[in-house]
Amino acid sequence: MENGVVLENRHLLIQNGRIERIFEGAIPDNFTQNYPVTDAGKLFLMPALFDMHAHLNSGELIPPDDATRLMALEQFAELVSPMIFATGDFLTSPGGYPIPFLSQMLGIPAGELNLNEQGVIEVTDATDLKAIMTAKRELGLHGVKVMVESRLVGATAENRISNEQIEQIAQTASEADLPVFAHVTNLADFEAANHINTMIEDSVYVTPSLLMSYPVRFLQTA
Repeated sequence: MENGVVLENRHLLIQNGRIERIFEGAIPDNFTQNYPVTDAGKLFLMPALFDMHAHLNSGELIPPDDATRLMALEQFAELVSPMIFATGDFLTSPGGYPIPFLSQMLGIPAGELNLNEQGVIEVTDATDLKAIMTAKRELGLHGVKVMVESRLVGATAENRISNEQIEQIAQTASEADLPVFAHVTNLADFEAANHINTMIEDSVYVTPSLLMSYPVRFLQTA
């Protein structure tokens, strides 16, 4: 994790749930005799990267507002994280996720939502992606987030952002030296947008989400 190098063909000795030793070469006979051996194949092992991806704001329990947003950001920045990398407004297709979710949470018809206030950019074939990337660079943001969802909280297969648009976003972001982060929870969307073998070849990373729900709820009611 310190230099970004993947160490291949390594063995791990695990005792009582802890990694005691990492080594390469032949496995000693006394290890195979005293411990069960598991072949990990082409899998990867990485340390737990706590809070790599966090949802701030109101923890998605109540409609967001400036007070809860600031409180969540302050508690996360001051108590947990030494550094925050932000992507700003995220990109989706017209009517795509999270627009149906925001409509449900806020009790506002999707067509009446102010997507600019919600940090959502709808992408069509006419969207000026270069202008979006330029604005992100000027704001000092660190990347671009794209919603690739067809079955999450009201999103349908018809209004999922297309693979062609994803490629255009990735290309334009690359030209602006901005990494692209995809929000995807459905296996079918994941496989359609980027096969696992391609991820390995292109060094694409997968990170889980930490939802800041309970700490924010606790602070609000304390």
